[in-house]
Amino acid sequence: IYVILGGEAKVLLSEGRELSPVTLKPGDCIGEMAAIDSLPRSATVVASTDKLYVFVIPFESLSCMDPVVSSKLFRNMARIVSLRLRRTGKKLEEFLEKK
Repeated sequence: IYVILGGEAKVLLSEGRELSPVTLKPGDCIGEMAAIDSLPRSATVVASTDKLYVFVIPFESLSCMDPVVSSKLFRNMARIVSLRLRRTGKKLEEFLEKK
């Protein structure tokens, strides 16, 4: 899991198309879905500023974390995934309304 500390990044779909208008900023996480379900990544994230500073949480360290810390981390990851799912649902609704 990567937590952005400084700079910005953009999300690219597997085909290399930019997922607009998603810009990741300080405080945003990358890789939380893979930490939850252990499946391959669903997108690619690339820096959109000259420098991108991240804090790395190795996957292996998740199992040996303090239970209180890991509980808070996983709750926050679930919140992030939920917000992204809601955003995707809203975009899908808007897309279908245009048809």
